[in-house]
Amino acid sequence: MQLVTLAAGALSVRLLTWGARLHDVRLAGAPWPLVLGSPGLDGYLGPMANFGAVVGPVANRIAGAEAVIAGRNHRLTANEAGRTTLHGGPKGCHRRNWALAEATATRAVFT
Repeated sequence: MQLVTLAAGALSVRLLTWGARLHDVRLAGAPWPLVLGSPGLDGYLGPMANFGAVVGPVANRIAGAEAVIAGRNHRLTANEAGRTTLHGGPKGCHRRNWALAEATATRAVFT
């Protein structure tokens, strides 16, 4: 996992490669973060798995953990109370370590 910090003027953000996640946002002079997040990776591996992360391949819930695509029924992994598929399931984008392809003082590209 990598951490990258971007800054422009009075605003700074910290991004994690784990889940391509917005980890922290700060405004100069404000002593608190502007987003909810975990102080370390452990929180993101547990109850805060979706906080600040890129979610996918679908966002939100798929009822019944199944979808009909092009006339075929596809059974998905039910990862929310055994009833729905939430944010792409247990192997969704938020549970992957993305590669940091490029980083400057004001820009980051994850792949």
